[in-house]
Amino acid sequence: MEDDGLFSSDQKFVDIDQYMETLKGWDLEVGQLSAGQWRGRQQVISTDDYEYLFFSHSLKCLHHAVLCKPGFSFFIPLTPEHVTYLFYKTDRAAISSTPFGETLSLITPDEFEGVTLTISYERYHYLLEHRYNSPVCCPTRHKTTIYYPSEEQLHTLQKELLQIRSAFSKETIIQLQPMQWLQYISDTVVAPLLVSIMANETNTLLQGRISPLLQALDIIAENLDSPPTVLELSERLNLTPRYLQLLFKKNLNLSPKQFIRFCRLNRARSYLYKSKLQKGSISDVANELGYWHMSNFSQEFKLVFGATPTEFVKNNRKVDLIS
Repeated sequence: MEDDGLFSSDQKFVDIDQYMETLKGWDLEVGQLSAGQWRGRQQVISTDDYEYLFFSHSLKCLHHAVLCKPGFSFFIPLTPEHVTYLFYKTDRAAISSTPFGETLSLITPDEFEGVTLTISYERYHYLLEHRYNSPVCCPTRHKTTIYYPSEEQLHTLQKELLQIRSAFSKETIIQLQPMQWLQYISDTVVAPLLVSIMANETNTLLQGRISPLLQALDIIAENLDSPPTVLELSERLNLTPRYLQLLFKKNLNLSPKQFIRFCRLNRARSYLYKSKLQKGSISDVANELGYWHMSNFSQEFKLVFGATPTEFVKNNRKVDLIS
């Protein structure tokens, strides 16, 4: 639906790579961390000042997202399961604020549903200056920040976001002047809620970066063709193998070996998808990532993605978006 600058779309996907290519305003990499058939859905509602991206997926996923649209993007989970923010430790529900050009890295659980609400710099500063008189509530432009809402604040914010999604899922919204309605509810309800969350001194910024885990993930990503063993990884990080295992288990609910396997297979799937499906691409990709036995590569690929590499290539020759 397009109406006086308002854009709304609703799509379903069965392929992670297709899903990533369609996202507005984000440079996103998604890795599947659960075995089985992936499926996802997104709904985008956008104006010059606000963009709502509702998304859901069926399996546990690793996200590395860089905001490419000028503004602040607030990531809000809509499901009760906790999200693991890789840059911070957290054992309770949190909201992240990601400024233009910064990265948000997180693990989302099975059957996850969430929303990223992006507000333009101009609109956010206008609201702070002319309506809320709270310039101290402006998030930093230099890093992703985590805020703790109270249960009541989070529940109220989720309720309003779900109302927006529900309204745009109905044809009757057209009769309600949707652009004016969206601007009104964003300015008078959603934005003030975010300001109140940031202004509340009890919602302190979360400290305690888990840098050893981030360093481990970087090392793994740089060496997927010949990934380090747990002992090698722990020695590079000056950790005991036992502590490294606990670090992965606590934050990712995976062992280092399991995480490495998922990363290698996700990279293989991505390479196959981008290889233009040329002849010999399967063996080339397998060898590039250090798989020298095609039968093992095929078995692991099917376990995670529900299809062999050959079936994946065949299906993606004619894949279409499912609406």
